[in-house]
Amino acid sequence: MPEKEEIRYDYDRAGRLTCIQDPEGSRLRKYEYNGHGQVIREEDGEGKETLYAYNGLGLKVREQVGIRNEDNVTWYRVIRYGYDLQGNKTEEAYGQEKVKENQEPTGTGFGSDMIRTIT
Repeated sequence: MPEKEEIRYDYDRAGRLTCIQDPEGSRLRKYEYNGHGQVIREEDGEGKETLYAYNGLGLKVREQVGIRNEDNVTWYRVIRYGYDLQGNKTEEAYGQEKVKENQEPTGTGFGSDMIRTIT
């Protein structure tokens, strides 16, 4: 009978997923959280990271996807999110080019009207 291969899942004291490892012990994914329990950093098995930022209401306002490292600088593809007063997503702007950490994207977005029809 073939040996059963198991994926390992590690959790912190708050019960949040912190790491996923393959049967050989190699890390497939790692997660870091802020004080509100939201994922602020995610790293894949190749070391590429995705960073997340949230507003005071806990809504995700920024996502930075690491696309490559060059001369000790990590380049990111950035997505910025905007919301109306009710917390409905009204904007999603994609950076069209590579940016360094904390630079703002320039790109296209979308909006929605009062009945949430995407415009």
